[in-house]
Amino acid sequence: MKKSKPGFKLTALGWIPEDWEELKFSDICTVNQGLQIPIDERLKSFVEGSQIYITIQYLNNQKEKEYILNPNSSVCCDKDDILMTRTGNTGIVVSNVCGVFHNNFFKVKYDLNKVDKAFLLAYLRSTKVQHILLVKAGLSTIPDLNHKDFYSIIFTAPPLPEQKAIANLLSTWDKAIEKTQELIKQKELRKKYLMQQLLTGKKRLKGFSGEWKYITLGAVATLKVGKTPSRINENYWDNPNPKNIWISISDMKERVLFDSKEYLSDIALSECKPNKVAKGTLLMSFKLTLGKMAWAGKDLYTNEAIVAIYPDEAKITDRLLYYILPKAVDKSDAGQAVKGKTLNQEHLQNLSFKAPKIEEQKAIAEFLEKIDQEIIRLKEIMDEIILLKKGLMQVLLTGKKRIINKEYRS
Repeated sequence: MKKSKPGFKLTALGWIPEDWEELKFSDICTVNQGLQIPIDERLKSFVEGSQIYITIQYLNNQKEKEYILNPNSSVCCDKDDILMTRTGNTGIVVSNVCGVFHNNFFKVKYDLNKVDKAFLLAYLRSTKVQHILLVKAGLSTIPDLNHKDFYSIIFTAPPLPEQKAIANLLSTWDKAIEKTQELIKQKELRKKYLMQQLLTGKKRLKGFSGEWKYITLGAVATLKVGKTPSRINENYWDNPNPKNIWISISDMKERVLFDSKEYLSDIALSECKPNKVAKGTLLMSFKLTLGKMAWAGKDLYTNEAIVAIYPDEAKITDRLLYYILPKAVDKSDAGQAVKGKTLNQEHLQNLSFKAPKIEEQKAIAEFLEKIDQEIIRLKEIMDEIILLKKGLMQVLLTGKKRIINKEYRS
């Protein structure tokens, strides 16, 4: 490492500009944790004197609103405060919320004379600080960050005007991300509406007419279910061949599947003879998680909770099945297994849905695929923006790039 770097000084977090300060969080802020409110003290609707109870589930829209009556002011936050999770998913940082915060959170009160709120938010969310938070919280089943460890974290502070300039620049990227997220949301809502119309025949594409007919999946496609070789036989799993991709439902995260968490050995293929699924085949989950769809991006194998679908192309296109089968599964008479709902092979054969003639099927599928491609491209653009912002944060929050009079300096 260099012993000197003109215009910079060496700190615990590396080189920073000479006019920046090396502080600790204890120098710029105080924190207090929230309160665990018993369930029987939480209100389901607003009454005078009550405030919203802020939990991770509430912030993620996973839980209905709950209210706390006459809370102590020490566990209340307003839009100027910063909240950060201190247990579980440590380091999630939120702001601009009002209410009573759960004891999983720290409320961060910062010195306005030393730090700009938007800059502090960016600093807390930076890759380096997020890593420090996770390390200090520990690697136990439920990580837990205490006050002392939080206060010990180094804060490299530019002059306040520069903090504001950095925050303003980063906010333009945040706005671009938000705008792209909103476009994605609008596209997905439009797709949902059009699917409801097009896949039921309520709306027809131009040039098509004629009656839609009910058909069953077994009447228009051949179905082949996967297999899990015995876990007891180590020879099937100990020497896996990466070419022998073996898909489980947890691998079905993308539209097209190219890889899996586990692979089968060549011995497993030879002795167990699982059904090989050819590249381009449509797959559907039918146990526990029902109606999850994907395409085989390579030749592969699946477990017994996934069916490979080989359509009679004169009667049905798998491109339409990709969109129509999840709805058919939702309406099916799925049985209840120990771990959740499941379809047996008879249910699969008898899955019923309405479909038009083959040419209209292809036109509907093509129409919906175009929307999907638009959504995929927007998500790629958003990922690119996020990556660029991350790189910009890295150089701005360490002083490798400076903003003076809205210009960079190296």
